[in-house]
Amino acid sequence: MGSDAHVIVVGGVPALVEGARRRIDDLERRWSRFLPDSEVTELTRRTGTPVAVSEETVLLVERAIEAWRLTGELRSHRAG
Repeated sequence: MGSDAHVIVVGGVPALVEGARRRIDDLERRWSRFLPDSEVTELTRRTGTPVAVSEETVLLVERAIEAWRLTGELRSHRAG
């Protein structure tokens, strides 16, 4: 996704670190705009048509839309 991620496990078993690494790798494969077969790339490629994606990607898009709405609303209040 073009970002660094740092995972810190305090007092947990070492397997937690590997589980977190696998989860981050999975989300990278789904969400990276730099990977030709990621879900985000497919959404961009097929703009305007239905695309089957994971629940995680649905949540990502919902959160992005909400952030866009909040940002737009903030701009409207500042302009007025």
